[in-house]
Amino acid sequence: MNYFEFYNIPVSFNPNQVEIKKLFYEYSKTYHPDFHTDSSELTKEERLQKSAFNNEAYKTLKNFDKRLKYVLEIKEVIKPTDKDNIPQDFLIEMMDINERIMEVQFDFNEKQHEQILGEIKQFEDQLTDSVDGLLDKSEHSPEELNTVKSYYYKRKYLKRIQENLEKLSTQN
Repeated sequence: MNYFEFYNIPVSFNPNQVEIKKLFYEYSKTYHPDFHTDSSELTKEERLQKSAFNNEAYKTLKNFDKRLKYVLEIKEVIKPTDKDNIPQDFLIEMMDINERIMEVQFDFNEKQHEQILGEIKQFEDQLTDSVDGLLDKSEHSPEELNTVKSYYYKRKYLKRIQENLEKLSTQN
């Protein structure tokens, strides 16, 4: 059973977050082990497993990046064991930024640092535009799912760069 089936909602890149939160709290009350202390050991164990599943489902479905990956896995576009499959053309586009990041790492410059962050934001905006409307659809063609897959990997790459840049700024 996947998380969407558990909550009895359709598989979606953008599910209704208010509904998910409501279901999470409802299931938390239903399955929390503290409400089943007088039950049999088997029932307690089942409730504990469902409570843990509910917590994991909520953590995944409320987080955009985790949810994106999870839906792509459900739709068998990526496998949990897949390595990041970043498109080569994107990596070539990122070469200049990566070189400038290395320069900033060796000789920190606040202005260059901010400029790089701005460029990464522009890449993010372009990425978001590339999937505009796709994430809200309920059905997707294989081509559309591959577009979302590419978006996922590129977004993940950019997030990693941003995190490294943020660490760099706190060190200086």
